[in-house]
Amino acid sequence: MAYIPTDITGVLPAHLVAMNINQLINALKNDADALLVNGRMTITSILININHEIKHIIGLIIAHGIQVEQRARQTRKELNTSIGLLKYLQKVTNAKEREIYGIR
Repeated sequence: MAYIPTDITGVLPAHLVAMNINQLINALKNDADALLVNGRMTITSILININHEIKHIIGLIIAHGIQVEQRARQTRKELNTSIGLLKYLQKVTNAKEREIYGIR
């Protein structure tokens, strides 16, 4: 059986979806190790399935990275909003203190 490289095929396996990022990386390493052989390789349905699983894992790792980046951007935005609010409140507090104590 000749193997022709393809894009991801089939439904994303549930056991991969349930894994955290470290488990996905370990699964990727294990699958890559399974593909390492000396000499001539016979392409079997098992190797084709391993290849597809590797592609799914890579997709999940990329998706995880994108989610982390999006959350980091959101957190930075929230932090900047909080900093702006704190600066505003500090100015209001300082103005009230100057008003109370008659300081200009």
